Amino acid sequence: MATRKREKRTERLAPPSTAPDDETAGKVLARHQQMESVRGNFNTLWQSVAERVRPNQADFTTKWAEGQRRTNRVFDDTAPMACENGVAALESLLCPSSRQWHGLKARDKDLQGKLIVRQWLEQVTDTLFGARYSPEANFQSQIHETLGDIMTFGNGPFLVDDIVGIGIRYRSLPLAYTFGLENAAGMIDCIHREWSMTPFAVMDAFKKGIIDEVPDQIADEYAQKQNSEKTWDFIHAICPRDESYDAGGKPISSLIVCKQTQQTVKRGGYYTQPIFIPRYRVNSRETYGRGPGVDVLPTILQLNEMEKADIRITQRAADPPYLTVDDINLPAFNLRSNSINSGYLTPDGKELIRPLPSGSKFEVMDKKLEMKQATVRRAFLNDIISILSEHPDMTATQVLQLAQERGYLVAPIIGRIQNELMGPVITRELDILHRAGQLPDPPEIVRQSRRFNFDIEYTSFSQTAQKQSKALAINMTLQQASTLFQANPQLMTKMINLPRTFEALAESNDAPPSILNTPEEQDAMDQATIQQQQLTNMATIAGPASQAIKNLSDASKGTQAITPGGG
Repeated sequence: MATRKREKRTERLAPPSTAPDDETAGKVLARHQQMESVRGNFNTLWQSVAERVRPNQADFTTKWAEGQRRTNRVFDDTAPMACENGVAALESLLCPSSRQWHGLKARDKDLQGKLIVRQWLEQVTDTLFGARYSPEANFQSQIHETLGDIMTFGNGPFLVDDIVGIGIRYRSLPLAYTFGLENAAGMIDCIHREWSMTPFAVMDAFKKGIIDEVPDQIADEYAQKQNSEKTWDFIHAICPRDESYDAGGKPISSLIVCKQTQQTVKRGGYYTQPIFIPRYRVNSRETYGRGPGVDVLPTILQLNEMEKADIRITQRAADPPYLTVDDINLPAFNLRSNSINSGYLTPDGKELIRPLPSGSKFEVMDKKLEMKQATVRRAFLNDIISILSEHPDMTATQVLQLAQERGYLVAPIIGRIQNELMGPVITRELDILHRAGQLPDPPEIVRQSRRFNFDIEYTSFSQTAQKQSKALAINMTLQQASTLFQANPQLMTKMINLPRTFEALAESNDAPPSILNTPEEQDAMDQATIQQQQLTNMATIAGPASQAIKNLSDASKGTQAITPGGG
């Protein structure tokens, strides 16, 4: 199993080198085969779903030619459209691009109360969002694709890569070629990703450092320009480090193996897991999830069959077969417009040909279709985004309350996706930015702490509503106590800490900590106020004194003007 390795000083290929049997590649390929065998039933199920909901992802059991039509099995477009609307609803609940949908909070209770720590974490969050939504990162489009896979199949592989010279870049990976294994805690932490490359693409990957070795067979085909369209399969195995490979001391090992030649062409590692497979809902004793597309597949199949029947019935009603008498003397009947058919009326005006009544009850079919379509739309969370169209007379507050109530129904799903996708993605982003030195410097109190831990604080509509209930309780308390404060003005300053109350209100309404003054800034303002007051007092005292001095000076001058004997 010879390979051609990268030279350090030149880009040309080194002479062929013979290597012993690649045990590492053998282990990766054996594990990959096990993953594929476990996925057999899921692939068949997902293929059936994809062909009717997301045809562009229908690659599980079918190989398509480029440009080939994939919508042959779609007769009713309710499921594809409902899926897109559901993705929009899920995205608005998880990561709306119009707002910062999460923040960071110190895990230590003492540090949580430090305004300077909260302001620093706000700066870190701003840096995160700046990197995440930069044009090069491509987060918005890729998270949309991943959420579409989650809604359709129940799984959405997502890659957070660190590109040298560019930074963080996101990519939605095809589920058909991404495999995972659960750990003891039920989290997918061992992931295999499969893809294909032509010899030209392999050499390009070699030059860019994506792989470090090129198998001889591929190098020869590239040099001889043979089988230029032939593709070679590669497997990228990303798993927790074990004793077989130390991954350069990093906790996550990374191995790229050529499937046909059974050779390892890249060895490396990661400090944090770069690929995640979040799931919508998981059945017991199953690794992969199931989404709304899988849940309502029977209804989707019925809808497509009913739509096909409706097409046939409608066509028969619009262009029905004709009944006529059995008379060989009748001429052929012409169905073209403005045509004249002689001989098909008796002298008394009786028709000798008539259309066959279909007897179809379209209203029954339409009612049944509407019921099935409503079921599919509910499964894809379309009722969350249909509030305005269903209740056009509601106020903005009522719409928000109703949206929050419906959002509570999907809170378990939202929580699972946050736990398996958003949380690991944010951790991965922070690790990349920290190692690149792009995060703001922490305050001294954070640097002095032995180990600083943080929690992710999501700011979705439902979670914001829960926090605002605290602000509502504070307002109600102050309103109800207002009569007591009027009767005894000293009671308010004695019972209520106004600065602390203001901070609680700001936090409950998700106000940015940067609008608040730190204790140091407050002390500086207090000192400035004291100094100003002192200057004012000195000026107040100095005014009469200066006038007295002036009067004495004037009197002295008058005395000196009167000389002796001047009378």
